[in-house]
Amino acid sequence: MAKPTEPRWVREIDRYLGIKTQFYLHGNIHDRVCYQQQEAETGNTRFRLLTLHDFLASLFAERGYELIGFYDILDGFSFTDPAMQPRFLSLLPKDDGNRGGTGKDPLQQFRFSAGTQGAVLQAIHAIRSIVQNDQVSSVFVIEHASSLLGSPQQLSTYEHLYFLGLLKCAADAARAGTGKDVKDNLTAIVCNKLNDLPAWLYLSNPLGRSVRIDSPDEDERRFFLNSTWKNFYKADDPEVKPTENLEAFVDFTQGLSNVELSSLRTLSRREEIPFGKPQEIVERYKFGKIESKWNKLDPERLAKAGEILGKRVIGQNAAIRAVTDILMRAKMGLSGIQHSARSNKPKGVLFFAGPTGVGKTEMAKALAELLFHDEKACIRFDMSEYSQEHSDQKLLGAPPGYVGYEEGGQLTNKVKENPFCVLLFDEIEKASRNILDKFLQILEDGRMTDGKGETVYFSETLIIFTSNLGTVEELPTGERRPLTNAQMPREEVQKKILDAIEKHFKFTLGRPEIFNRFGNNFVVFDYIREEVMGKIIDKVLGNIVKDTKERLHVELKIAPAVKKYLFDEAVKNLEMGGRGAGNLIETRLVNPLARKLFEYGEKLPAQLTIASIQETTEDNATVYALQTT
Repeated sequence: MAKPTEPRWVREIDRYLGIKTQFYLHGNIHDRVCYQQQEAETGNTRFRLLTLHDFLASLFAERGYELIGFYDILDGFSFTDPAMQPRFLSLLPKDDGNRGGTGKDPLQQFRFSAGTQGAVLQAIHAIRSIVQNDQVSSVFVIEHASSLLGSPQQLSTYEHLYFLGLLKCAADAARAGTGKDVKDNLTAIVCNKLNDLPAWLYLSNPLGRSVRIDSPDEDERRFFLNSTWKNFYKADDPEVKPTENLEAFVDFTQGLSNVELSSLRTLSRREEIPFGKPQEIVERYKFGKIESKWNKLDPERLAKAGEILGKRVIGQNAAIRAVTDILMRAKMGLSGIQHSARSNKPKGVLFFAGPTGVGKTEMAKALAELLFHDEKACIRFDMSEYSQEHSDQKLLGAPPGYVGYEEGGQLTNKVKENPFCVLLFDEIEKASRNILDKFLQILEDGRMTDGKGETVYFSETLIIFTSNLGTVEELPTGERRPLTNAQMPREEVQKKILDAIEKHFKFTLGRPEIFNRFGNNFVVFDYIREEVMGKIIDKVLGNIVKDTKERLHVELKIAPAVKKYLFDEAVKNLEMGGRGAGNLIETRLVNPLARKLFEYGEKLPAQLTIASIQETTEDNATVYALQTT
């Protein structure tokens, strides 16, 4: 029977021995497995890291199987004990040609290198012959089964016969042995992903059992690290607190494989990072960074976060308070942005909602500048570009075998280049369902495996989603009807928007788990009100005056009448927000200003006053010109 500390999947196999005759092992198949063995002389338990091949060999030997064979398309058959090979050959039917090859290698004809696809068919036929035999308890493991076929949806004739033969192995398996030693003969098929196999092999097959091999869970990591911690650098330091550090290691290493856990010991000794610094060891392994940027955050700068953000995002005091509350909460270690030392989830998750043009994207950039002193640390993805069914491949990388898979994904490549960043996903409601599934994994586990099979960690990122849900509604006719407007009180706008978001995720998409994962981190941005519009126009005009002085050495003055004109025009359409005001100023002031300055040629004036903006019509189009002095 399985030991209590053995992986869940091993206990699952034990549970179904004698019930199922075929297992489909998939998932973390390339990892090493922690094998426990009791020493006969001392009675002590020691462990070894074994390949899945060697672990299964030991596992089935312990369960009392007499013949344990392995098969893969490249190397053909192998056995756990050399004495099993002649026994295998002796059990093959004598009249079907499957008595092995001649000469020094009697198993040669079962290898694909023999030159024919029929070699694989012969091997599966041989396996089927043995598992039908009730004289010897046997188990055969078909390794690297994913390489037996090109596409599970488009099987060639030979591929179809391979898996039909394996299906018949499950149906034809005999019971071998007597009394308490009687066993069902088994076949185990090892693949990268379950859907690498044709669905008709495992669906509705009462004799088969899918067994997912997961990365080591908390108990497995604890057992492994408890058995190996003395091999870390300076583990014998008298000031080290083994129990406390071990628990920290268990938390930090969520999602790591046994191979990676073992690599931590090597890294610790090579880089001379003591066992007493578990976070530094794991972060060095994951990111190759000596010091986390989160640890460099200036407390005084964070204390002024509201003031700093308010200079860039005007008129959103409530949203700024909500964001700074999350930052302060995180700073105190209560949500995980700076002191969430043992969390593998992203440092923080924010969901910005509200009308267009009110500062959601600007807030994300301002946060990147606040946290990392560079707004380029805000990496933006427009989710309207990822609305198609296979858009997840563009974002995260195509699966192996597909065109471009070696290039990786746009998101995963960016995070690998800079793991300390703000990720902005604009208009999340437009993302495909496949991408939402990926986001759920990122938010839960803080990691993702890209198309190249490399693990990308998101545990050092701040993730921001934005949405316009609740502001407009698309009717069956294709028309868009406003649901909120700038005349509504802020509280009413907030309620309508939050209700629309909840309805979208819970009922329209049927994905309440994604909605729940956002928690209480929704930040609703208000419409730009009239009293705020004047401040936005002053800020934009101030930037224009500053840039004109610095770039062209022209001292620009803008008359109050011009400011009033621009304000009056902007408040006519408050629903377009600050972005709308910026577009209006560009059309009515910046463009005619550029024409005016261009007319001066190289003799630009030292001073220029814009007295008014004049509107004229030319060729049925409105043209704006400046009256200057």
